[in-house]
Amino acid sequence: MSLRVAVQMDPLERINVAGDSTFAIMLKAQELGHELYWYSPEDLSFAEWRLWTMGYPVTVQRVEGDHYSFGEPRILDLGEDVDVVLMRQDPPFDLGYITATHLLERIRGETLVVNDPASVALLARAVDTVLGPDGRAPTAQSLGGEDFAWYLDSVPGAMARLGTRTPGGPTYDLHQGDLRVDERAVSVGASVLAAAALTAMVTDR
Repeated sequence: MSLRVAVQMDPLERINVAGDSTFAIMLKAQELGHELYWYSPEDLSFAEWRLWTMGYPVTVQRVEGDHYSFGEPRILDLGEDVDVVLMRQDPPFDLGYITATHLLERIRGETLVVNDPASVALLARAVDTVLGPDGRAPTAQSLGGEDFAWYLDSVPGAMARLGTRTPGGPTYDLHQGDLRVDERAVSVGASVLAAAALTAMVTDR
């Protein structure tokens, strides 16, 4: 079955074609015959109790510098005109990001939103509580989290990465026998998860 997939992400001209996992997902979706749209979170609007955006039909190819082309834009009702919203926006988790997460909550039950916006915002707040706003940093995307997507079939969720390298030290491959982890990161990760759980408990009341 062909799906209509709207991708909320940063400008396509800025992505790394070789290493961006969102681009890889888009390539695969296109290969499977799904219909792709790109939109910017700045284009979201809520009117007449519906969530709208200006969506750009897009085709992609793995050719650096010529990796995407847009069709004629159209106004999309994200609750009716698409089947899936893929939220792949990079940090910072600023006011614009938070606004977009709350707007996407409006289509819950109508359209599948991948990377649950409320969960992403909750996790960002937990990091801020434990480490402050400087505790969050962008990281290169990869397909390393694809197994975790199975959880999203049952519950909303979000994924973050915990930095485990000693500041200024060498970078190790996670899947090699010589991996060295700065064990001070363990307590940081536990504290962030605890803060996320407590925030979720308060939010759900």
